[in-house]
Amino acid sequence: MNTTLAGAKSLVWSALSALPGNTPGSPTVASATAALTQYFDPQCEFHGFHPINQLRGIAEIDTGFWQSLLHAMPNLERRIDLFFAGEFDGHICGGAGTWVTATGYLVGTMVQDWLGIPATGDTIYLRIGEFYRVDSGKIVEARVLLDLVDVMRQAGYLVVPASNGLDLLVPGPQTRDGVLLEDQDPQIGVHTMKILHRMMGGLESFN
Repeated sequence: MNTTLAGAKSLVWSALSALPGNTPGSPTVASATAALTQYFDPQCEFHGFHPINQLRGIAEIDTGFWQSLLHAMPNLERRIDLFFAGEFDGHICGGAGTWVTATGYLVGTMVQDWLGIPATGDTIYLRIGEFYRVDSGKIVEARVLLDLVDVMRQAGYLVVPASNGLDLLVPGPQTRDGVLLEDQDPQIGVHTMKILHRMMGGLESFN
């Protein structure tokens, strides 16, 4: 079944609004179960970093990711800086199709240990990049990037050499227009991808 970009964005935005975290205009909830059941395919694949790794199905995603996160940070808040969608051919990883992405922070008070990281009792800023493949009105695949190294840094554990610069929150667009809920000109997307590929090619030339 074909999925329009507008339809996919609407679905994922509704899912994020229903999941834990107070996305603007939606209430904070204490459980992810209802949102997962409503918006995710029963056999959805979830790909995350170790020790979460790969999860399949709503029950595994709920227990393997959301329940442990909410146990550690029950007052979780979601802050989205970028939100947009596009078509992907699947040539690197993930299935081909319509993908929606959101980038920002999950913020909460870490009152319990999480993934072996001791509780801090302080506010933790968990940088997150989320990628959702939508098909037939459901989220069928999720690839979630979590900056666990920075969470460990905030907890007082340096697992990589200290940065030569300042450790700051990564800001969203200065113009605050990174959340694209409306239809966009597809040619701008094509042009942007060309710029991105040229940038990646330039970075690779230094390796």
